[in-house]
Amino acid sequence: MKGRQSGPIGSVCAGTIDDRVRVATPRPEQGETFMNRTRGGRMVAILVVLAAAFLLLGKTAATAQAEPAVSGSVQAPVPGLVTMVDLGATECIPCKMMAPVIEELQSEYQGRAAVVFIDVWKNPAAGRQFGIRTIPTQIFYDAEGNEKSRHEGFLDKQSIVKTFTDLGVR
Repeated sequence: MKGRQSGPIGSVCAGTIDDRVRVATPRPEQGETFMNRTRGGRMVAILVVLAAAFLLLGKTAATAQAEPAVSGSVQAPVPGLVTMVDLGATECIPCKMMAPVIEELQSEYQGRAAVVFIDVWKNPAAGRQFGIRTIPTQIFYDAEGNEKSRHEGFLDKQSIVKTFTDLGVR
């Protein structure tokens, strides 16, 4: 005989007639729940809540240590140079695609134009300072520090070089 049977003492687990096992499962009184009937159940619930709170607080503390507090504003554009500020994050896919382009431009245009990368996940104040809506965002400034153009998303090297040329970089 297979299946589950109930009796006055408890339940019979599934199995053949020869290997039935009687399990004593007390039935709750009207309105009682498992948590109300057992002190152990309440303790388990309390421990689970405390563990969750501890993990949450620990994660918050670790995040606060990993990301330094930002005070003041990021210095960009660079005074006296045409500047491209690339606002992104080291972990965002289009930003990762732009990283080699940014590195090449920094070395090729050293002393003639400034190429600045700001990680807005590590420095959220910069995102607010520059008023960005998405990453990556590139902002181009002339040598006087006036914003001339903005681009959202991946921007290839040729487009950046063209913008630098349009802003007078040789």
